[in-house]
Formats: sequence, structure tokens, C-alpha cells
Amino acid sequence: MVNAPINVTLDYHYNCPVLIRETGLPSGALWWANVTNGSGYRSYFSRGPTVNWTGFPGTYQYSVGTSSTGYGPANLSNQFVLGPSGYRGNVSFRQAVYRMNFTAVGLATGSAWVLNLTDPNGTVVRNTITVPTLSVFGPGGTYLFAASAVGYTVTPGFGAVIAGPQNTSQAFLFRPARASVAFAESGLPMGNRWWVNLTAANESRLSGTSTGSWVNFSLPAGTFSFTVGAGGFSPTPASGSFTLTALGYGRAIVFVSTTPGRLELQVLPRQADLTIGGQRVNLSANGTVALPLAPGVYPIVALATGFAPYFTNVSIRSGATQNLTIGMTALPAAPASTPFNYIGPLGIILIGVLLATAVALSVALVMAWRRRPPSTPAEDPPEMDVDEDLSETWLTETDDLPP
Repeated sequence: MVNAPINVTLDYHYNCPVLIRETGLPSGALWWANVTNGSGYRSYFSRGPTVNWTGFPGTYQYSVGTSSTGYGPANLSNQFVLGPSGYRGNVSFRQAVYRMNFTAVGLATGSAWVLNLTDPNGTVVRNTITVPTLSVFGPGGTYLFAASAVGYTVTPGFGAVIAGPQNTSQAFLFRPARASVAFAESGLPMGNRWWVNLTAANESRLSGTSTGSWVNFSLPAGTFSFTVGAGGFSPTPASGSFTLTALGYGRAIVFVSTTPGRLELQVLPRQADLTIGGQRVNLSANGTVALPLAPGVYPIVALATGFAPYFTNVSIRSGATQNLTIGMTALPAAPASTPFNYIGPLGIILIGVLLATAVALSVALVMAWRRRPPSTPAEDPPEMDVDEDLSETWLTETDDLPP
């Protein structure tokens, strides 16, 4: 139809600008906006401060996110109406703070323990704690830890925890550090059982037994008292105390038997006086004696008139009988006594020889005085006091007459 009116409907579709600006993320961090409207869903990414896109007028809803660990948006979602003038919005990210709980198990009440914590930036914080649990708040990331306590071993001693996207916790098991304790014996027969009883400062008790040379313990550091024993034996020391350190502790124990032995002894002659270990012992009528004696070495002395003294040592062992027979040696009989004026045959011979020698000397002396020298005239001999018997003897023993 010419010159007839025509109705035309125009549907204008045009793109409206959208700009979302973020704050709070580290420089270069990747973040995005997830956008939805009635016609669909789209995501827009950026490593800069803004995310840009265009859209048709209408109602939109979006949420933002980031790949930076430990960061999250302040608002979970946003809504806006897009018109021809576009839309400008702002979002903020903040670093998430997470709680990390560190718990010590096995420590004595009030014991101090140490936790060294290294945060994601490399900063080390030393924490000294006297309660079982330490709570630390920090941004998401990996934290390194090292735990310790004096006098304890800990499992794990070191490691790492990751904070985010939720809270985290770490437990430590503390055990008292142990050292070696050794007791060594001497003096016991092989295979004889002995024991050591220990009492700790907290009154807890522990016992160890052995049929060998050693009793060994593995104990935590601290102060202990001990007692030692063995049936039928006396220990030295029998008790004591010590303070155990990481260097350990050792003690030697000497045992001496308390079970007596027995000495069965016979002495000849039966009337001898007998001492054993310095103590006088009475013999029976037949010269025997039986005595219980503690283990050891005993000197024995026997004395009797007419017999040489007897000395010896006897060794007594625990629970054993020692037999000994003493036979004393008789002394020889003394010679019979004689009168003091008894000369005997030998004395008579000696006296005879002496008298003969004296007579010969006297005769020679007289002859020397009476003989006239040949070169001088004869003279009367000098008067001499001569025994008549001697003169007669002189006259009869020479043929020459005196001048």
C-alpha cells in the first residue's frame, strides 16, 4: 500500500564497559572475576590491578578469587546493574590468618619446652613454653618447626606444617632422655643370682637381677638410690645414691660370703695349747676340735712342752669343711748334768802334758845357770835355792861332775 504507515521495532544491542579494580594482592598475582547473568557464565583473568570486559545492559553477579596462597576476597560475591554508562567496581583481597596449634605430650607438669618456628618469609621465632599447647596465628603458607626440651627426646623433632586454607595442628611426643646404668659384681660363685633395686626421686621403683657379672638399666636423667643383695653374701656397698646424666653411671659391688665354713682339727700331742685366729681353743680329750668359721684365712699356733712350736694358716671357704691334722715334732732329750770338778780323761792328759813341759823348762834353766863358760877360770857355782829332789835329779841325769 502506497503511503501507508509501517510500524518497525528497533532492538538496540550494544556493549557496556565493566571495570573491576582490586587491592591487597601482591604485585603480579593472578586473580579473576567469575561473572554470571541470565544468559550464561564467564570468567575474566588479570595479573594487574583491574579486570575489564563489556556486556549488554542487564543485571550481573560476580565473585573474585586468586591463586596466591593465603589470600582471599573480603566479599564473597557482588551484584550490579549494567547500563549504557557501564559499571565500575572495587574489590579487596586480604591475607588470610590461620590458627596453628602445637601440643606437647609426655612432659612433666611445668616442664619447659622450646619451639622454633620459621614463617613463609623466613623469619624465625623462638618460643619457650611451660604449658602443653601453643597457639600461633599467621597468614597461609608453609611453616618450618623444630621442638626440644632439656632431658627429653621428642618425636617429631622437626618438620613443616601448612597453614591454609584451614587451621592446622601439630602434636609432639616427649619421652625422658635415657642413659646407661651398670652394676658389676665380684666375689660371687658363677651362676649365683644377685639383684639391684632402684628408687627414683618420685618414689617409683625398678629392680634388676642377674646370674652373671652385670645388672644393667636404661633410665631417664635424675637422682636414684639403690640397694644390692645376694643370698648368703654381704655386698659392699650395700646401698647408695647417684645422679644420672647423659654420661651414664657405673658401680662395682664386692660380695663376701656370710655362710660359715667348718674346721675339723686333730692335734698330737693331745695336751697341746691351741689358738686359731688369735683365739684359744680347748681340745677334746682325744685332741680334736670342730669349729664353724666365717670364710677367710686363719693363723693356727700349737704349743706343747717337749715339742717344737707349730705354726700354719688355714683357709676356710663358705659352706665347706676343712680337715687338718697337726703332728708336733718332739725335741731331743737334754744330756745328764755332771759335777763341776769332773775332769775326765782328756783333762788328765792335758794336765800331764803341761806338767812335763814345766819340768823340762825348769831343768833347762838350772843347767844354763850351773854350766861354766869354757874361757873363764872355774869358780864355785853360785848358791841357788834348789829343791833337793831336783838337785839329785840333775846329778843323776849327767855324767859330768860340776867343776
